[in-house]
Amino acid sequence: MALGDSYAAGEGIQPYNSNADVGGGNPPRDACHRSPLGYPTLLTPTATTSEAFDLACSGAITNDLIGDTNTLRNRWLEVPQLNQGYLDAGTTAVTIGIGGNDVGFGDVLAGCIATFHSCLTDPNYRIIRHDANNQSYSDTGPLTETEPALIGGMYQRYLDVFNAVRAKAPNARVYAIGYPHLFIPGGDQGCAFLTVAYINTQAFNDWTDLLDNVMQAAATDAGVTFVAGVAATIAQLRYSDCAQ
Repeated sequence: MALGDSYAAGEGIQPYNSNADVGGGNPPRDACHRSPLGYPTLLTPTATTSEAFDLACSGAITNDLIGDTNTLRNRWLEVPQLNQGYLDAGTTAVTIGIGGNDVGFGDVLAGCIATFHSCLTDPNYRIIRHDANNQSYSDTGPLTETEPALIGGMYQRYLDVFNAVRAKAPNARVYAIGYPHLFIPGGDQGCAFLTVAYINTQAFNDWTDLLDNVMQAAATDAGVTFVAGVAATIAQLRYSDCAQ
């Protein structure tokens, strides 16, 4: 059983599974973008559809896994991943990759690269974030303060997720999957706007490591195995064509 966000779903690796790329409507009915080439499927190439399940969804936050008493359906109108009825005493293994959207990694990238602004050197600059309902709001402080604070607050959310998974699948081996580095600091990203000092790519990598550390601490306390992201082989951004 694979749970998580776009890293687990395989965002960007088309074509997507038909039940996770349903267009139309406002918002779209389902854009979880689960790909048959995402790592959960590649890890279980010989498994049948009754043996391996990928419920990961692009854009997912921790609440899209565990839900709450007032939430029947979350991201893209899908039922929270833990509540879809697949986890039980017969589940043997679960992978979980989540948290990056909770701390707004996408908003940081959009606000610091797409805007061509040096977020780290301007104390007055505020990035725009989006909540679980896609409502926008502005940071109340500089990114160098707000991002580490958001990451530090993830421990309890991770603990809640891991404990909920273990409660539903008490006999499973549970693996928390860390985030890989997206950037090669100082190296050629293949696109000029990524090599210029519009964002300190080392800082983004450092925040990734910080989130992984928080995830690992919660995993250890919950009796879950932490697996570090493999940056060199699966997720380095090297744009050969800036138009992409």
